[in-house]
Amino acid sequence: MNNKELNKQLKELIEKNNDLLAQTKVLKDQLQVKHVVIDTHVECQEKYAKLEAERYVYMIRYSAYFDNDNEHRKQIADQQVLNDKTSVQLVELDKHVRDLKNTVLEIDFKISELEECVPNKDLEIEKCLEHLNVCENKHHKIGQTNQTVHMIMPLKDNLYNGRKGISFENLSYFEKAKDLRPTLYDEKVIGLGYTLMFLTHSDEALEIEKFKRSRENKIKFGYDYGNLNTSYVNEKINLEDNYFQEIINPDFNKIDSSF
Repeated sequence: MNNKELNKQLKELIEKNNDLLAQTKVLKDQLQVKHVVIDTHVECQEKYAKLEAERYVYMIRYSAYFDNDNEHRKQIADQQVLNDKTSVQLVELDKHVRDLKNTVLEIDFKISELEECVPNKDLEIEKCLEHLNVCENKHHKIGQTNQTVHMIMPLKDNLYNGRKGISFENLSYFEKAKDLRPTLYDEKVIGLGYTLMFLTHSDEALEIEKFKRSRENKIKFGYDYGNLNTSYVNEKINLEDNYFQEIINPDFNKIDSSF
């Protein structure tokens, strides 16, 4: 072989070597890019896993927040219902307070009216007490007079026989005899110790009085009219007075009396 052929072959080998170097460089560049992509992909995978973990945590928190929000909404609804009830109760309470104020005003008005009436009532009470004292004095004097009249009046004739005789026509006399009933001023009744009254009583009233006295197991004796009359100021007895005429004469028509 001559030198030309060797140089030519050497030249071809150099060119092939350059091509291989160029291809090797390209492959190196591609390999570096691939490594970068792979590294980037791994890093992205790691970031994605981290984001997924954070997303899971966020989902748990959101669920808790959602539950808390529902509970909070329920509490708000319950509070609103309670506020509505409280508002109704406040309205009713306000109405009740107004009614109470009106009632208090009415009571105050009535109290003021009563306070205005009190002086008038006091005057009326004083007048009534004065009238009562006058009546008691009159009653006391009447009792004293009745005792005196009874003492001077003739007693009933116990020997009188009220049976109607043959051919005896004095009917009015017998009618008066029938009306003569025992009284608490009768001497027999006085002996039993009853309270002295110049009033006509029926037999039933006398029996009731006897029963009361026997149950009390007390016996009261008759008054000493002499000492009793001397203890009071004696007034002059006018037998023509209407009161005594009515006692003495039952047929007397009473025209006017202050008692």
